[in-house]
Amino acid sequence: MRFIDDKPTSSPAAIVRYALNDQPQAIMYAIGDQKMIDAIGANTEDLSDKLIERGIVWKADSVAEAAEAAGLDPETLSATVEAFNGYADSGNDAGFGRTEFNGKVEDGSVYIVKLRSAYHLTFGGLTIDAETHVLDTDGNIIPGLYAAGDAVGNFEGDVHQSGFCITIVLWTGRNTGQVAAAA
Repeated sequence: MRFIDDKPTSSPAAIVRYALNDQPQAIMYAIGDQKMIDAIGANTEDLSDKLIERGIVWKADSVAEAAEAAGLDPETLSATVEAFNGYADSGNDAGFGRTEFNGKVEDGSVYIVKLRSAYHLTFGGLTIDAETHVLDTDGNIIPGLYAAGDAVGNFEGDVHQSGFCITIVLWTGRNTGQVAAAA
């Protein structure tokens, strides 16, 4: 069952992660057909075969068969895909307001992918000033306490930077060292 507008440009990664955390076991499933796999495979050779071997992708000839292979309820998933395909035909998603679609999910090599959110940094964390002093809840500097890297929480907002946040790690690390040494 869909739980969020699933058009990537409508749902930045952080928003999807937050919504995913409210799902049972923080797991979601993406459903697609051979057209989707072909598009992905254009960039990553044999990706679907590798993921099938790892047990996180299931392939079958129909939505119901793929659902059963993945341990999902075939009737519920078939109804969800049927509704989504209707939205794609009409160009309007009554459930989430989506108006742009890049295709329907059709029988004939249907794939289900098991997805979990993976965090490589914190959203939140310690609040610092421009010199990397850690601030208390009133915004005052805590003397002698500095923070850098992924422990810092107030530089990114709800959507993280590209490059695995390496720029904030490098900048805060260097700056913290300079400021602490000068103190």
